[in-house]
Amino acid sequence: MAAPGKDALSKAIEMAKLLCSHPQQNLRNDRLAVYSNYDWLKMLKTELQYGLGTLKNALPQVQKFVSKL
Repeated sequence: MAAPGKDALSKAIEMAKLLCSHPQQNLRNDRLAVYSNYDWLKMLKTELQYGLGTLKNALPQVQKFVSKL
């Protein structure tokens, strides 16, 4: 919801920038976890599975970045 004095378009742009700042794999995995599950326990297990996969894929990139510091 847009705060008083702030129009809805500027709030939408702000939210879009925030979403775009997250890695695309995270966004896809979150969406897939929601779409593919209808009970909470199964959804949480799936989210954990996708989250661990995301971390597994991200760690080599983080290590590569850190090695350049």
